[in-house]
Amino acid sequence: MNTIDIRIINKDSNWKELEWFIDDIRLSEHLCDKKIIELSEKEESFDDLCPAWTKELDYSGDVKFVWYLIGLEKAILPIYMCPDDLDFSCTVVVVEVEKTNNSVHWKRAGYVVEPDYDFQIEKKCGILFTEAYTEEDWDKYGDNIALAECGSDEWHQWIAENWEEELFRRRINYTYANYQKEGNILWFADLNFEFDRVEYDAMVKKYQEQEKNL
Repeated sequence: MNTIDIRIINKDSNWKELEWFIDDIRLSEHLCDKKIIELSEKEESFDDLCPAWTKELDYSGDVKFVWYLIGLEKAILPIYMCPDDLDFSCTVVVVEVEKTNNSVHWKRAGYVVEPDYDFQIEKKCGILFTEAYTEEDWDKYGDNIALAECGSDEWHQWIAENWEEELFRRRINYTYANYQKEGNILWFADLNFEFDRVEYDAMVKKYQEQEKNL
């Protein structure tokens, strides 16, 4: 099996961040070595990206989204993103992850491209997306905000007061749904990493603890 750990690295005198080391080699180096298609110089500048797991993302709903995916048994998981925006509007690198009782597989890595992204559709995939409602959601929202019109004053007021929940729902119902559609991710590297499940879970916990000290 491969080994995985995280370490604090110094990007410059004022910039420290966590980085994954697999078999004692930085993940960014593995992405270059294992690519199966040619990337532009800009796309291959993985060192210019920041970890998508950081709590410093612009919106708490995005942080909630990433950590929800980290906890799934099978996921297309954001791993790096553009440091200029710190949200999902720009560059996002993902890995395909599948867990078993004893191991965790990182199968491949890709860039999110989303050629058919539609903001008007995304707006309707938050609290108004009743197709994803649980029984609890129907009890809580079924006779009020679920019936609102997109763009109405009532809707604007609700999302202004509940932006974390609204954004998290959009990410699950629209962003993540798009990740799973053919053509929305440019898979550029075959990773084929296999980690011990206990070691992997320890890495995730260590990431949470170490980030508090940055």
